[in-house]
Amino acid sequence: MGRIGVERHAIAIADRLGDLDQAGIRHILRLAGPHLPQPLPETGPYSVTVLAGQPPLTARERLARVLEPAVRTVFLPALRERIVAGVERREAEPGAPSALACAEAFRALDDLLCTPGINHAVRAERFAVARAILAQARTCTADVTVLLEQGDYPDLATLSADLLRLEGLRWMAEVLGDRPAQDAIRQLSRRLARVTLTRATATMQVFLRQRDLMSLFDNAGVVSQVDNLIVVTLRVLDSLVAGEEEPTAFVMTADEKALDEFLRTLGGLGEALIQMLGAAAGRPGRERFFPSLVRQLECVCRIAAHLDHGARPQLLDDVERTLRTRMTRLSVDLADRLNAPTEPERDLLLSQAGDLCAAFDRLGLKAEAGTLVIRVRAVRDAIRR
Repeated sequence: MGRIGVERHAIAIADRLGDLDQAGIRHILRLAGPHLPQPLPETGPYSVTVLAGQPPLTARERLARVLEPAVRTVFLPALRERIVAGVERREAEPGAPSALACAEAFRALDDLLCTPGINHAVRAERFAVARAILAQARTCTADVTVLLEQGDYPDLATLSADLLRLEGLRWMAEVLGDRPAQDAIRQLSRRLARVTLTRATATMQVFLRQRDLMSLFDNAGVVSQVDNLIVVTLRVLDSLVAGEEEPTAFVMTADEKALDEFLRTLGGLGEALIQMLGAAAGRPGRERFFPSLVRQLECVCRIAAHLDHGARPQLLDDVERTLRTRMTRLSVDLADRLNAPTEPERDLLLSQAGDLCAAFDRLGLKAEAGTLVIRVRAVRDAIRR
């Protein structure tokens, strides 16, 4: 029998361990038969007939004794190989069971051998799986070192993908019942999220201080990755809710400080972008930057609006509310400037107002842009006449 067949037999046996009626016991023994070192006796306490007639608790203990050689030498090694291959993201053969299904079966069979009265340890297989999971988790967080050393803005796409992979590995460790591995992965994931968020915040702060072309480009590279920033920020929020970092009296934890600085910087960035948009409106020579500023402001608004969490900070609500107020004021000011412009200025203002109205529409802020939309239509109608 091939390895995939062994794995499927192990999974099927594990699935039936929770339903030890006569049919279930007979099914388990039939699947395990080809993998046992010798056939079951026809008579006696370990015959199929006697085992199938036992109550569930007694049947489980006797099944553990009968199945122990196959579980220890055949099933657990096969399952371990499939789990490790999945964790290391090796390409699986067609028809192979998933690593998660194998992990669930591994734990069920491991628990079977831990039945009271059975003194057979399978630590080697358990440790091999744990080592593979932790090794892959540390590979995911190796990007942290690169992140700390590089001068450019962080590659949020790669780092958020690493975070999601870590969550998958933590889930695998949870399925296997490996608490130490869960805790180690949770710590790695929390540190990766915090360092990433801190680096993203630092990039935005550089732009707020310098406001030059290079920092504008770096800032755009950060805030445009809305989904990835949200993944990172939600992981920090999860850490705070779960109390993963031990709190210190009167002092913010590292996670709290990273989140607070990010949210305050996000609010400051939104206000700075609105100020820059107001200064660039209608000014020749700055028309190239206006669309970029609008896109960055739209991204900031999306981050603030889509960070949905049970422990969403009040500060984030304040940032979102302030941004809406400032954006409404910007749209009204731009509408006022369209009242009596010169022709070159009018054409530039119309183009910029169109960019802003489109962003408001994508954000679902039609009411906030109402005055500007009406004024743009009126000006365009007047031009056509």
